[in-house]
Amino acid sequence: MSSFSKNQYFLIIFTVILTALIYLAPRQVSTAKDAVVPEKAVEFSFEDLLNKAKTTLPEDEMNKVKNFAASVGKDKSNLDSIVKIFEHANMPALAGYYKEKLAVEQPTEKNWMNTGDHYFDAFRVANDSMELKACVEKAIMCYSKVLEINPKNLDAKTDLGVCYTEGTSNPMQGISLLREVLAVNPKHEMAQLNLGFLAVKSGQFEKALARFDTVLTINPKNTEVYSYIGNVYLKKGDKEKAIVNFEKFKSFLKDTLKITQVENYIKQIKSSKEQIN
Repeated sequence: MSSFSKNQYFLIIFTVILTALIYLAPRQVSTAKDAVVPEKAVEFSFEDLLNKAKTTLPEDEMNKVKNFAASVGKDKSNLDSIVKIFEHANMPALAGYYKEKLAVEQPTEKNWMNTGDHYFDAFRVANDSMELKACVEKAIMCYSKVLEINPKNLDAKTDLGVCYTEGTSNPMQGISLLREVLAVNPKHEMAQLNLGFLAVKSGQFEKALARFDTVLTINPKNTEVYSYIGNVYLKKGDKEKAIVNFEKFKSFLKDTLKITQVENYIKQIKSSKEQIN
């Protein structure tokens, strides 16, 4: 995974917890994700994105990028130096753009996986529809290359499945990939989690609960799942169980601001429950 860490994108955006819990994150997803990846090349320029970065990156950081880029011909490791700059600046699309250059030069499983992770992160947070299309298309390409090198890479197959379900007009292909992962390893946490989210989206709440329970069995430390379960019960109209699970979720939090936000959310649920009664 990239330093942005895909797991971070499963954190709750507490101020919009109700909607965020359904759509795989927190981590943060725009409605542009409904866009379809076109069959033809996407009209999107990473060079244009780089020009925009010049207006937001500190001048000294941009100068480092220019210097590293100028010396790439002599030392390919300078590409990784550029990647780290854009990682630190939270610009995953550009981090992927430069990591891809290295992957082309050194086409290892690790390099293609890391490149795919950056593009994956970028498409998950993209606000611009054209950038989203470009990044999901790139991510699909990278994970496909990983699987060409190592068909047993279940993490790559899982992420490829998510790309298809969330970023293309062929979500069933993505679901099939996720199921293939679980056929090999029923305890693959991220495959179970993503199928759980997909079940929520399609209104299959019992299936979603079963998936989330399985995730907790696989990894009891993934306490964010309690918030997902709480949300499912809320959608089912069972506010009592929703509150129980949000309370469990709150009990694992250490950030006082997040604790307060969850407490306020629970109060809202209780208030609406009392009004109905």
